[in-house]
Amino acid sequence: MLTLVGASHRDAPLDVREQLAAGAEDIPGLLEQLRARFGAAAVLNTCNRLEVYAAVPAFHPAVGAIGEALALAAGIQAPAHGRAAADGPL
Repeated sequence: MLTLVGASHRDAPLDVREQLAAGAEDIPGLLEQLRARFGAAAVLNTCNRLEVYAAVPAFHPAVGAIGEALALAAGIQAPAHGRAAADGPL
């Protein structure tokens, strides 16, 4: 199943997008982490949005795991509900 997790100017305030903003130097590490977990992943990063596409076996645990990877890349703590979802089976 292909899953998209992201934040854009349409659904996230500026301060959230600024926290999630990934620099060019952050993308290889983020992709490595995502590909190690899911096998296939891609990141789209522009001035107005950050999107992660991943081929996942189950939606809800994957959303949590992707959120954790984004938080780690951004140097912020993932929300508690994201960590709980990430702990689920994949």
